[in-house]
Amino acid sequence: MINRRTKAMTLSVIALATTCLGVTATETKASAAFFEAGGEAGALQRSLADTRYKPDFAWQVHAEIAFIPSILMVGPYFGMQTATPEIPSTSASAPKSVDFRWVGARAKVRLPLGGPIVPYGLIGVGWVHGNFPDQVVPLCATVAGQQLCAGQQTLPNATANFVEIPVGVGLAIQLADEIALTFEGDWRPTVGYKNDAYEKALANAQATGSAAPPNPGRNGWAFSGMAGIALTL
Repeated sequence: MINRRTKAMTLSVIALATTCLGVTATETKASAAFFEAGGEAGALQRSLADTRYKPDFAWQVHAEIAFIPSILMVGPYFGMQTATPEIPSTSASAPKSVDFRWVGARAKVRLPLGGPIVPYGLIGVGWVHGNFPDQVVPLCATVAGQQLCAGQQTLPNATANFVEIPVGVGLAIQLADEIALTFEGDWRPTVGYKNDAYEKALANAQATGSAAPPNPGRNGWAFSGMAGIALTL
């Protein structure tokens, strides 16, 4: 009888120890990964040179290597979005979508809590490329309190390159030994110069009373919220 009880107690202790080791391994993996790579998708809203863009789908991939284990990770990121400017339009001059692509490097500062949930902060710097298609802009004027559009003008295609400085927070939840669920929110102020050729065409159109088209200036901001999956090693 004693032997049976002893064996049962021994097996219980072994099972408990195995469970604890598994939880500890998951917790350690969550807070002490030396390499992480993943992808997120969500929504991003942008304002560029006084023109706002509707919140639209965006995605991003990233990879980081630990420089200070459990605390600091650094690596590249790349993302894309197609967004539509919020500008006045008519049925004949609906605004066209603008393609944005960005690439850069970022640092992730992790808060090592010792559990499967790891909050972190983000800061980085990146280069963004915007491809602005031809835009048909209505030529409008206000008469007796009403906006009348008598014609339209086509502004030529233009591109713009600008710098973004993403600053944000995130949360990683370790689902398995090498898989984590991630949530990130970023504020991305942008700075840079404007496209001279497009600005000249814009000035000519505005002189006739047209509505403002999307402007390829490089001063503005963006907000993004994304969720995804990451590989942690």
